[in-house]
Amino acid sequence: MTRTPTPPRTRTASARRFSPALALGTAALLLGGGYVGATAIFSSRAQDTTQQAVQQLTSTLGSSGVVEVEKSEYHKGFTDSTQTMTLIVQDTPDGNGQPLRLLVTNHIKHGPLLGAAGVGQALVDTDIRFADPKTQAALDKAFGGQKPVIRTVVGLTGASDTAVRIPAGKFTEEGQPGDLSWQPLTGAVRVAGLKTNVAFSWPGLFLNAPGTSGAVGPMKLSGTTTRANKDDLLGSGQMNLTLDRLTVSQGTQPVTFSGLKVSSDSRRDGNFQNLAVAYAVADVSAAGRNLKNLELALSFDHLAREPLQRLARFAQDLQATQASSKSPADLTPAQEKQLETDVLALLRGQPVLRLSRLSLGQPGRDVQVSGQATLPGASRLTAENWNTLAPAELMSMVSADFKLSTSEAGLRDLAATLGQGQAADVQTLVDSGTLKREGNKLVATFSFKDGQMLMNGQPVQ
Repeated sequence: MTRTPTPPRTRTASARRFSPALALGTAALLLGGGYVGATAIFSSRAQDTTQQAVQQLTSTLGSSGVVEVEKSEYHKGFTDSTQTMTLIVQDTPDGNGQPLRLLVTNHIKHGPLLGAAGVGQALVDTDIRFADPKTQAALDKAFGGQKPVIRTVVGLTGASDTAVRIPAGKFTEEGQPGDLSWQPLTGAVRVAGLKTNVAFSWPGLFLNAPGTSGAVGPMKLSGTTTRANKDDLLGSGQMNLTLDRLTVSQGTQPVTFSGLKVSSDSRRDGNFQNLAVAYAVADVSAAGRNLKNLELALSFDHLAREPLQRLARFAQDLQATQASSKSPADLTPAQEKQLETDVLALLRGQPVLRLSRLSLGQPGRDVQVSGQATLPGASRLTAENWNTLAPAELMSMVSADFKLSTSEAGLRDLAATLGQGQAADVQTLVDSGTLKREGNKLVATFSFKDGQMLMNGQPVQ
């Protein structure tokens, strides 16, 4: 009997022996290669992001006329990079009489792995120091060895979150009595696309010196701004500032502001922009007098966006040019022509100055003024007559209506506060036509039309 030889056994893929070492090695190689590639990509993105930020910062600071970016450098590494800037504070000498310089260093860690900060494109730690060693030493002493913290995390989508903390400190000058102390300031800034959110909080500072003392705070600042595109200088949004108390005392005459609130609002309305600002002070005490509930709400509405945007850009560029030049040049004929064109376009757009509220005093006993001014005659303005119109002709283009309203008690309160008690003879003011009675209110109207001033409907001679 013949035996058929058994064919050799072949190993199928499923039967092959699994190697954990090989799998781990392959995974490590893939992950390592991915990390290297991602780090290289985020290194480039980090440089692009920070360079764009510096360009925007340079433009903004330069246009302010206060701070100038003297030098900016970027040293790119594989996992870490460093960006340095030197800022000059205009018209502010240091202790040696030289221009005050600030050294800003951004220590950048490339993503995607950012340690305790999680994942993202970059982690940026910012260090700000005075270039003058003596000034910096005094600041270090004031902070008691603590360091200001400014940390920014740039996320995978490009949004950035910046946390700010300025430590508490106390400054004293050698050989001089008194001190200036402050509580820690904290804040956060988030930039996502064209939207920016800010929120800062500061308990305040305190001044103690012979014959002078003062306190500011607590203070809070918050707001949101959204731009239509990267070139939009106007944007839309709100900012709010609150200050609980500001007190300054020299000798026996303290001045105190309590409950201060400031808000601003910028809104796009089609092809126009509306800008509003509001102030409110709960209490002001000075020189033995006390004013309560001061409010002012003012807005500039119906501003043509295109010429307003060009004027904003012109002002920014002009300030940047003047800040970088020791002898700023006059406007060129082309610049003068463009400036004139944009101002005329803004005026012909029928802007409205609106006083929503100017008031003083307790509710029910306050004095209020409201109204608005417009330019209905601005449609007659042209490049030809702009420089030749007489002042009277220009004033004839203005139309204004304002109204004062109060109660008898409110008028007497105001007169007493201002030390003018004799001016509170209400009936005499009514008989003379200065005030009119409308129910339980005393009112006065002021109008300006066709170059003529009217008070309570009567021409003012």
